[in-house]
Amino acid sequence: MNYVVAETSFSNYTVHSSTLADALHLPPECDVSLRRGWFWHPDDKPKELDHLLAIYYRSIGLGPNLLANPPPDTRGLIPNEDVARLGEFSAEVRRRFQTPLAASQGAVAAGTVGSQRIHVLEPVKAATLIIRLEGRDPVLTAVTAFSTGVGSVPEINYLATTEAPG
Repeated sequence: MNYVVAETSFSNYTVHSSTLADALHLPPECDVSLRRGWFWHPDDKPKELDHLLAIYYRSIGLGPNLLANPPPDTRGLIPNEDVARLGEFSAEVRRRFQTPLAASQGAVAAGTVGSQRIHVLEPVKAATLIIRLEGRDPVLTAVTAFSTGVGSVPEINYLATTEAPG
């Protein structure tokens, strides 16, 4: 994926932008809250593991960085249940992607599929994987495959608002 821009906004809150002298690399960022809203609320819980995995595949898996943003509670601390959920999430991501499958890569040729790009496929047994690249002078420098034990991306259970839970 190409994250090169020639113009950028000053902020999300204005219509002002600036044209850059040279096009610069500007990777995207997926900024989400670990909970439904941006602020801690006693009646709210952290997102379920599958919901976080769905966000992971739709953020990291498309190239952006992911910020989970656990909100501090009224003591100014990250609640234990949030710390536990982040630990569970981290452990599951490591389990899925810690051990690449043995493979070799043949000849490669200008462009990128994307850093950390994840394609989820139904499990198959194969001796050869053919990847067809399109565009002007594409180049593929590396491919890594993992047997994650899953064949689909989890669904997102709800779209969070920025309001406090009801």
